[in-house]
Amino acid sequence: MTQEEKAKAYDEALMRTQQRWECGDISREMLEYLFPQLQESEDERIRKAIIDYFNLQDDNTTYSFISKKDIINWLEKQGEQKLINKVEPKFNFRVGQWIVTTGKCIYLIAEIEGFNVTLVDNIGNEYVFDVSSLADAHLWTIQDAKDGDVLCYKDEIFIYKHDIKNCTEKETSFGGMVYYCCYDGKRFITDSMYSLTEKDKDDIHPATRELRDLLYTKMKEAGYELDAEKKELNGIEQMSAEWSEEDEKNFNNLIEGLTRISHNTFTSSTRTNYTFWAEIEWLKSLKQRMEEQR
Repeated sequence: MTQEEKAKAYDEALMRTQQRWECGDISREMLEYLFPQLQESEDERIRKAIIDYFNLQDDNTTYSFISKKDIINWLEKQGEQKLINKVEPKFNFRVGQWIVTTGKCIYLIAEIEGFNVTLVDNIGNEYVFDVSSLADAHLWTIQDAKDGDVLCYKDEIFIYKHDIKNCTEKETSFGGMVYYCCYDGKRFITDSMYSLTEKDKDDIHPATRELRDLLYTKMKEAGYELDAEKKELNGIEQMSAEWSEEDEKNFNNLIEGLTRISHNTFTSSTRTNYTFWAEIEWLKSLKQRMEEQR
């Protein structure tokens, strides 16, 4: 398991543990033992203890002319306000932005509802995180991109070329953005470069699963494939439309094999009555039609 995979697994474990605590499946003590960063402060523990104390008192009891209900409501609001002051300033992101967690996992913010944030990774999986667990996340920038990442710039999708050993001398000396290939919505382009300003780089972000699949589809249609290990864009050997000697040999061998099977059908121990005469005639007619088209 890579470091990135471990970090992502940790984030997911944190999310699942919080959900189990909210459902009452595990205790607060167990939650804090597993994830110390979620430990409550001493002030918060005291506030909750005071609320528990007043909940045990008679409903008609007043303290300095203040009812039990008003005291409890005030104490609960203090906790809510403290949580807002503590969490909200640390999550200054909005829906549609890409963020990077402390574990170097990259997510798209799909929804923010209260203190719950729905995140989507680059293969389409959705996760719901508590805002507090994302306090140290940062906005994705081009500095977070790795060689071979599929990125987007406005309407263009490209595979980022960052590793110097995979760049030509010209690309290494170029001050802009280098990529293995790009699809601009109309054309598939190989080995080229962007001349981008720092402001332009703010428009670059990771590609969603749908856009990544689109790029790879256009790559295949153009006759290319990316060697993920070697980080090389290679041409795919295209099958010739011409009928070759190899095609003729394979065709004749197939016809001969099917004919032999059909002749031996009624003498076999299985006594099956299925033959391939219809398929043989179809293959012959297919070859004839191909020859007529040429």
